[in-house]
Amino acid sequence: MFGQQTFAPLVKDTLIESSMKAHIFELPRHAERLEIGAEIQYYEDTEKTLTFGNITSPAMLSHWKTYQKQTLSFGFKRSQYWLRFALLNPSPQQNDWLIEFAFPSLDSIELYSPQSDGHYGRHQMGDQLPFAKREIHHRTFVTRLNLPDSEPHVYYLRVATASTTIIPITLYRNDEFIAYSNQWQLFYGWLLGALMILIAYHVILFIFTRETSYVFYVVYMCGVLFYTATFNGFTAQYIFPENATLLQYAMIFSIGLAFIGLVLFTRAFLNTPLIAPRFDIVLRLLAAYLLVVSSATLFADYLTVNIIMSSSMLPVVAICYGIAVSVSWRVRSRQHLYFLVGSFWLMLGGCLASLMTIGILPNNTLTRNSVQIGAIIESTLFALALSYRYKVLQEEKKRVQEENFRLIRDANESLKLAVKKRTAELQEKNTDLGAANEEIQRQMEIQTDQAREIELANTTLQEQNEKLNALDHEKNEIIGIVAHDLKNPISAVRGLAELVQSGFAEPEQIPEITNQIVHTADRMLELVRNLLDVNRLESGMVQFRPVEFDIAPMAESTVWQYSQAAKAKRITLHYRLETDVSTVYADEQATMQVLENLISNAIKYSPHGKQVFIRISSNDNYVCLEVKDEGPGLSDEDKSKLFSKFARLSARPTGGEYSTGLGLSIVKKMVVAMNGKVWCESEYGNGATFIVELPSQSS
Repeated sequence: MFGQQTFAPLVKDTLIESSMKAHIFELPRHAERLEIGAEIQYYEDTEKTLTFGNITSPAMLSHWKTYQKQTLSFGFKRSQYWLRFALLNPSPQQNDWLIEFAFPSLDSIELYSPQSDGHYGRHQMGDQLPFAKREIHHRTFVTRLNLPDSEPHVYYLRVATASTTIIPITLYRNDEFIAYSNQWQLFYGWLLGALMILIAYHVILFIFTRETSYVFYVVYMCGVLFYTATFNGFTAQYIFPENATLLQYAMIFSIGLAFIGLVLFTRAFLNTPLIAPRFDIVLRLLAAYLLVVSSATLFADYLTVNIIMSSSMLPVVAICYGIAVSVSWRVRSRQHLYFLVGSFWLMLGGCLASLMTIGILPNNTLTRNSVQIGAIIESTLFALALSYRYKVLQEEKKRVQEENFRLIRDANESLKLAVKKRTAELQEKNTDLGAANEEIQRQMEIQTDQAREIELANTTLQEQNEKLNALDHEKNEIIGIVAHDLKNPISAVRGLAELVQSGFAEPEQIPEITNQIVHTADRMLELVRNLLDVNRLESGMVQFRPVEFDIAPMAESTVWQYSQAAKAKRITLHYRLETDVSTVYADEQATMQVLENLISNAIKYSPHGKQVFIRISSNDNYVCLEVKDEGPGLSDEDKSKLFSKFARLSARPTGGEYSTGLGLSIVKKMVVAMNGKVWCESEYGNGATFIVELPSQSS
């Protein structure tokens, strides 16, 4: 956009009078690019009232200052800046020079260039000018220079913006600018494409896994993508080419979206609500602060909001990084290491960008793209962390499936063996009884000589009868449990299935019916599994394979596994690792079953809204696991039969859960088999604390 001015004679006199002071930039004869900044003269118009006529008047000669750095950077100010510089073209036949202002966030740029008739033409640029009205359609601000002779010419520049005032000025030959622009266009194409691929990839992962951390990561990546596009001029070129207002707010909203996503992703990925509740409060307050600052752009002063948001970037990243360091120190894993390294690169990029924004560092390729480069490195490492977490979840799912198949297979085999063994024992006992009866009859014929042998045979027979009675009592106990605890669930499952099969069930009732069937089947499976575990432990079929392993990750995984069950009863789980030595010498599978039994029991018998505390500590020879609940506690009678089979205590599950009375018996047998100790400390009415000690090394 051009306009004619009437100040040509005055400007020419000004150049003559100030030629000994003003620096004249000579365009190179052979090079095709020139960056100018140092030696440019500038004037800060704090009132923003001066016009071109005012600034070129002789009275202003003594007010011009010389800038010493290569890239002009004045930070966040409300002033408008006037610049002037002289250009000399020693090769007039090469008159295809362009001037570029490579900072797309400048609101208004007016370049006053001398014309052949002695007047000045005005080139208007800036992001407040619709993209279609730019002289050259490019993501940065570019216009042509007319240098037809070898005389020095003075150019004036007026810049005003509500963001940071950074004015990188570069002169190009036409061919060089096209090549340079194409190179950077390709670079940003790869950059933005990589960000979009990462976003699409993690959207797909969220669809398959339903993991909330992926949602916040996608929000964060969308913010980074939009910030990169806006900061480098692509939003003005492709998204809001006609709307300067939306373009101005795009930068603030993209930064706010990115950092809100980063804070929420940090909170979900590090699981701070469970592992670090105090840090979780800090992250939630930080997200609320960013939301308020981003929304304030709609009704508050834009420059003030811009300053607040820009100065908040580095502290936000530093807070997230500090929390990540603290959490990773407590729970050490590879995924946390990826998070730490990625956050470091983002913090470094944000630091460089912040220092550039406030004018401490120069505006160059590195500082201008530091946030994008740091975000790409950080996003790649975050993607690796999420992939590793997904791998862990998949392995855990696979392990659970294999365990279920193993339990079913073992259940079938154990039932067959149990029936076969019981049959053989009964046959053997019947044979022994027959032989004993024959012996008694024979001994009775010789009463005098064989009296002692008859008495001994009677004693043996009595002992065998007692064993048979004990076996018969246990058989009746198992039959009673099966008849009582399996008959009703099987009838319930059959009734629900017939309801669905008959078609009388409403479509909206079917999901609830299937949930009830699954819940009932889980109850039956738990009963069978506990019966089999007790049988295998008592028969010596379980082979414990103790190894040295760290119990802390296993405990953390188990706490996470039962967090949903606790959340359903509004029970808060607190996990604390109070030792640097958490390695035990025990069987991993048995240890996992002990952890699951104790934590599930604590949730099962705790009233709604209470708390469960899981703590790991150590002493000289043992690693100690404590599970404390706020349930009804145990009476003296309960304590006397606590670890017995089929024990029925006075306490009852608080959420309608099912209990076989075998869990603590299994825990006791497994812990003792691993050379450990287990006991309970409780006062009636004040909850219970179950304590397990496992050896910290092989003896």
